[in-house]
Amino acid sequence: MANVRYWQASWVDIGETGLAPGAEHYWNMWGFSYGEVVGVTVAPLNSGAGDQQLMVKDIQSEADPTGGRRLFFTIHNTGSVGALGYGMNFSFISA
Repeated sequence: MANVRYWQASWVDIGETGLAPGAEHYWNMWGFSYGEVVGVTVAPLNSGAGDQQLMVKDIQSEADPTGGRRLFFTIHNTGSVGALGYGMNFSFISA
C-alpha cells in the first residue's frame, strides 16, 4: 500500500502590492527520495481585490552526486489583480 505525506507552506506580502499580474516567484524544495511522486498546487488567499488566479509551472527536478534531490517550480500570477498571498500544498506518495 502507498504511503502519503503532505506539507504546506505559504507566502504573504507584508505590503499591499502582492504578486502583480504576470509576475512570478521562483521556489525550490528538498527532502524527498528517489521513487517518490511529488505534487504541488497553489491556493490564493481571499481578498476584496477580485478573483486571484495563480498557476504552478516550470517544474524541474535535480539530483546531486551525494543523492540529494531538489524540486524547482514557479508560481505565476495569471489573473488580472495582484495576489496578496498564497498557500503551496505538497503531497508525497511512495510505495
